Amino acid sequence: KELQNDKQVVMTAIQTNGRSLQDASERLRNDKKVVIAAVQNNGCALQFASKELQNDKKSRYGCRSKQWLGSSICFQRITK
Repeated sequence: KELQNDKQVVMTAIQTNGRSLQDASERLRNDKKVVIAAVQNNGCALQFASKELQNDKKSRYGCRSKQWLGSSICFQRITK
């Protein structure tokens, strides 16, 4: 649990796999810098962000800008 709340550890994990955001603490899933980094790595990571950041335009930007097949599907599911 301590590692889930360690911003440096979480940032390292999400730079490898954005979906690692799901294992971060609630506090870090509500941290805009952490969420944007996760979404830029994997657009589907947005589903693990806080509801507030799921609705934040800057957080969603990384998801919309990615060009792989799955990100647009994840984005559509989250925004409905």
